[in-house]
Amino acid sequence: MNPTPREHYSISRGAKVVGSGIIILAKEKPLIFIWINFFGGWFLGGAALMMYRGATSILPLVCLLTPIITLPWLTLVASKYGFSRLLGLPRAIPWLVAMTIAIIEFINGSYVNQPEGYKIFLVGFIIINGVATLWDFFDIYQWINGDRGEHPDTGFFN
Repeated sequence: MNPTPREHYSISRGAKVVGSGIIILAKEKPLIFIWINFFGGWFLGGAALMMYRGATSILPLVCLLTPIITLPWLTLVASKYGFSRLLGLPRAIPWLVAMTIAIIEFINGSYVNQPEGYKIFLVGFIIINGVATLWDFFDIYQWINGDRGEHPDTGFFN
């Protein structure tokens, strides 16, 4: 595990790093691996279901589009810094936008006019994404403070 960053960014190298990290994570940290799959299933599956049911909120669309930003950014960071705590950055920032939308919808009650099950999706999103985003910011903080080694349970995978 080399904490020295590589000179260049590469999506293909980053995808290999992330792929290896996922395999290691599944073997060494199965509960976190299950959490990730639950996390992704809730956001993507729940968002797709809400859109299918006719949700007019922008939140389900943001949930479906955020991986388009997150995954390339994640692979670029992984290609330069490895499977490190910095992987929390490309996950936390885009999902923070979705979290803001969700909290505003919950506070102003706009979920009332959405399809059946939307409030459950919204509350689940706030809880699950809230915990994951806090972990990501904790990882980013640790990376800034010198923990630059590679870990199978850090960054995007918290």
